[in-house]
Amino acid sequence: MDLLANIPSWDDIERNLDDKFNTLNQAYSDGQQSTYDSWNGFTRRVNTTATQAY
Repeated sequence: MDLLANIPSWDDIERNLDDKFNTLNQAYSDGQQSTYDSWNGFTRRVNTTATQAY
């Protein structure tokens, strides 16, 4: 019985972690961009409304 046969190579571990963190970073970046776009839209609407009020 070879216990080391079921242990993945370091390259496999590194590739798996790289894939996981790339996906996580992309999701974070997309969420941050969406929040930024929403905030810009909100401030633009407030600015337009304030300008029209005065």
